[in-house]
Amino acid sequence: MDRVEWMARSSSVLLAAVGLFLALSVVTYTPHDVSWFAYPPQHPPGNLGGVVGVWVGCVGREGFGWASLWFPVLAFWGALRLWCGNTLPVKPLSFLIVPLCFLLSSTGTLLALTVTDALRRATLGGMIGFFL
Repeated sequence: MDRVEWMARSSSVLLAAVGLFLALSVVTYTPHDVSWFAYPPQHPPGNLGGVVGVWVGCVGREGFGWASLWFPVLAFWGALRLWCGNTLPVKPLSFLIVPLCFLLSSTGTLLALTVTDALRRATLGGMIGFFL
């Protein structure tokens, strides 16, 4: 195994671990863990990601709703591509951020449109999907 292949494989393992952490943080998020939403906050937090996972889950679920599960899916996809030897092309940042923002906002909006209750709309689509 040469050095480039070893770097790609180790990067793919790291990216898959990040994807797993993101998935666990988003799926196990509860508003009772966050001090802004519940007083006193749950101690120890019920999130499997710990204190960092609480805030990652809060930003993901409150901001984008269940559409935030695209982050771990894309991390796993990138890890699989790196593991198989397909290096990701280096593109300018705008070619990565613009499609990701479009994907998250459109998925959150579609999830929010599936229900009529305002609370469930904000829960499914997050604040982005609720407002869009």
